[in-house]
Amino acid sequence: MYVPVNWIGVLVRTDTNDSVTSSLNGTFHDKVTLTPRSAVVYRRGDVTWEYARTTTKYGGNTQYVTTDAWNYYLSLDSRDNHFVTFKVWNCFSQSGYQGFFSSHIPSDNHRKNFYGGYVWNQEPHDSAYYVPSDGHSLGEVVNFPDGNKWWDYARIYDRSYPERYLCFTWVHSTTGGDGWHLPNGPLTNWGEWYTLEIAAYDRYGNRSEFWIDGSDIIGGLNLYDTRP
Repeated sequence: MYVPVNWIGVLVRTDTNDSVTSSLNGTFHDKVTLTPRSAVVYRRGDVTWEYARTTTKYGGNTQYVTTDAWNYYLSLDSRDNHFVTFKVWNCFSQSGYQGFFSSHIPSDNHRKNFYGGYVWNQEPHDSAYYVPSDGHSLGEVVNFPDGNKWWDYARIYDRSYPERYLCFTWVHSTTGGDGWHLPNGPLTNWGEWYTLEIAAYDRYGNRSEFWIDGSDIIGGLNLYDTRP
C-alpha cells in the first residue's frame, strides 16, 4: 500500500537578512530554532541629540521681527538599527500651535524676547509637513497674529532619512515696539510650558522614553532619559 508523504519546509529570514531553510527530506537543516532578542531600553548615551541652524520663511524680513532658529534631531546611535516611530505627550494641539510645548517671554527689555520650543511629531515625517509650493517641510512657529500680526514657518526635517529621527525646533525671536502681545492663541501668560514626554520605538519594537524640560529652554533644548 502506498502512503503519501507530505514534506514540510520552513524558510526564516533573520534581522540581518540571512535566510535559514529547514526540510524533513534531510537536504537542509532538520530544524530552525528562533532565539528572541532581549528587550532593550535606550538611554541618553545611546542616542544622538544634534542641532543645527535652520531658516524660516520670513526670516529675511527683519523690519519687525528677527528670528534665530535651530533644529534638534533625536535618533538612535547605531549602525544596524534605528528608530521607526515616535509618540509624544504634553504639548499644545490647537491649529497653528501643534507641537508647541514651551513659551518664555522674559520681563526684561520690555518683553521683546520670545523663546519657543516645538516638536514635529506628525507621521510620516517625510510628507506630513511637506509644502509643495515651497519644496520643503515647514512647521509654524512664532505665531502671534493678535497685536503683533506675525507668524513664521521654520524649515524642518531637513536631513536624510526623516523617518528615522524626530525633529524639534528652538527659536529666539525679538520684536520692537512694546514687545510681544498676549493673549495669543493658547498663550495667556508670559511663561507657559509642558514637560514634553517622548516614546521612541526601534525596528524590533523596543520602546524608550525621553523628556524635555519646557521650563528651561532659554539657552536651548536639553534631552533627558529620566523625568526632570
